[in-house]
Formats: sequence, C-alpha cells, structure tokens
Amino acid sequence: MTTDLAVIVGDPHLAERTWASHRELTGDSLYSFWQAVEIAKKRYLPLVLLGDIFDSKSVSSAVLQFFCNCMDNLKRHHIPVYYIQGNHDIVSPPWPSVHAWPQHVDGMRFRLEDDTTGVVLQCFGLDWAPVSSYAEQLAAIPTEVDVLFTHQAWYEFGKMGSSATAECQMLPRGVTVVTGDLHIPMMTTGTAANGECVSLVSPGALCMQAINEPQQHYVYVLQKDDAGKVCFAPERLQTRQVHEFVCTTQEEFDRGIAAIAAIKKEAPPAGAVFDISSPIVRITYPITVSQDSYMRLNAAIARSGGHLFTSPRMEEAAVSQIDVEAVQAPTLLTLSDAIAMLTEEAQTVRDLADRLLGETEALLPFLTKFNAEYMKEEPCELIQSS
Repeated sequence: MTTDLAVIVGDPHLAERTWASHRELTGDSLYSFWQAVEIAKKRYLPLVLLGDIFDSKSVSSAVLQFFCNCMDNLKRHHIPVYYIQGNHDIVSPPWPSVHAWPQHVDGMRFRLEDDTTGVVLQCFGLDWAPVSSYAEQLAAIPTEVDVLFTHQAWYEFGKMGSSATAECQMLPRGVTVVTGDLHIPMMTTGTAANGECVSLVSPGALCMQAINEPQQHYVYVLQKDDAGKVCFAPERLQTRQVHEFVCTTQEEFDRGIAAIAAIKKEAPPAGAVFDISSPIVRITYPITVSQDSYMRLNAAIARSGGHLFTSPRMEEAAVSQIDVEAVQAPTLLTLSDAIAMLTEEAQTVRDLADRLLGETEALLPFLTKFNAEYMKEEPCELIQSS
C-alpha cells in the first residue's frame, strides 16, 4: 500500500509562447500547468514546483496574472504550494513571491504529511546554482532529509541539460533527488559519498518546446509505501497532438500528403481556458521528391488546421546513387538539394535556391564543384565573396 503525499511539477516554463521558432503555437505551458493545479485539487495534495516556473527572468503581466489566478484557486482549497527556482527564472526576489500563497523552500526543510495515516516525508529544497557552489550546498543537507527537491543537471542522467553537471558523489549520503532541468521523464540511480544509493528522478517538462522533445508529459504523484520507500506514480497530461510521417519514396510522400489533409483538429478541452486543439505535423522526406513538395504540404496542412514541421533529408540510397553518378553527371543535383544537404534547412531555403538558379547561370560552377568534390571527398568550403 502506498500513501500519496504531493503532486510534483517539473519545468512549467510558463509563457504565452514557449516555441522560439513557431510563435503561432500558444497556450501549451499554461494549459498543462492548469491541469497540474486541477490534479492537486482533485487529490487534495500539495503542489511542488521544481524550478523554471517561468520561461525567462522577464515575465509578462498576462502570465503573472495567470499564475496568481492559479494560486488563488489553490489557496481557496487550502492546497499548499512549495517551489524552488530554476536557471531560467532565478531572480531576487523570486517571481512567485508576487503571490503570498506559494512558499519558497530554497535552503529550507519542510514536511509532506498525510493527516489520516500519519505518514511523513522530510524534504529539503535547493534553487539552481552554479556547480562550484552547489556542491557545498549539497554537503550541508540535514541528515534526516528523505527527499531533495532541486533544479540541476546531473551527470548520472547523461549529457543532457546544462554543460556543467552535479554528481551524486557530492551528496554525503543516500537520498531521493527529484530534479527539474532535464525536460525528459527519467529515473536512474547513483552513489553518494558514503556509498549509499541515490535515487534520481526527473518528471520532465510540462509541454513540448521543441520538436525533438518527448511528446507525452506528466506530473508525478510522490508516494511512500508501507516499507518506507519513496516511489512515484506518473499522471499523464493532455497535450497538443503530434502526427509524424517518415517517407522514403515519392509514393510514401504522396500518401503522407493525403493523410495530413485528413487530420482533424481535436475539440477544445472541456473547461480549459487555452485552446491547444490545432495539431503539430512533422514530416521527414527525401529531397528527391517532387519540386512542388512544400506547396503541397502547405495546402494539406491548411485543411487540417495544424502546424507544419518539415525535415527534408537525403536518403542513403539516393546518396549512394549520386556518389556513383556524380562525376558522370556533375549537375545532377539542383542548388536547392545541395544547400539542403549542407545545412538541413527548411524548404524555404530550397525555394530560394531554385529562384537564384533560375536567375543566373553563374551558380552552375558551384553545382559542378559540389557534385564532383563533395560527394566524393570532403565538403567544399564556401567563402563569402567580397
């Protein structure tokens, strides 16, 4: 049997827009945070925020108003809120202090307790800090602490997150570390300075901020079982739907176009104040498909009402064929294909290259050099003209 003690929220990154390259995507982080608040209310559990509550050190009045409304809601239901700061939003005084309800627990010990069963966890909070000073803070954690809530990149998670990482060896003894920063739900273990086991837990971010991040997102319910072990139950959030298509032939690309056009927007979530019903569509396809590929994709996405992410790629089979034919047919590739292979940029770059090629024949020597040298040897160096 387990006892629920808190709802853990990692990296909300609250902002109207959290996608730097797709500014039309709005409301994702706000809707996910709203769900976390509703889960805490439904379960009548404290909410613990693991830093990067806001996406930057400069917060808009609209986002602050949203945050304060959420805190008003939790206060009315007597749901405690504990928080630490992350590297994205660490300021003095902390932004959440605009509301009196959430408690900043940096360098503080606090208890999570179930009044019915009497089950208790002794907890401690630490804001993000440079690793040089963070090691000293870890060494000073009180001995009775069961769970450390923090926001830091950890060596045991691998080379993801910040370049400088903390290590479990910095901890004087074994504890459970629940951390923000990673953006990926993950659990692993390490070894403390005294040889005891350290459990490392990352609940991940509340929503996608880039196309290569996980599509599924969660809050974690912190629990303690009858044996005294700390454990976690993930609760999945409703997030924007993502459709992915990987095409290797013209036929697959044509089928992908038809499938994209047939995608239907989801109904807006009941009770939500943010509409995330427009889907994300990502398609990867060979650069050898038809020249009107991007125009067809835009027409299909207009029907589905989604947001398009394209990844033109040169498939291995096509590369091998070009490698054989490059010398025999030095203008086999178009300029757009060459630039796409060198930069992996979006279709708009390829369209620009097509227009340039149509305007002047001066670029043909570049194609010849690209096919003859790049495909057989090393990439040719492009030098800016004077």
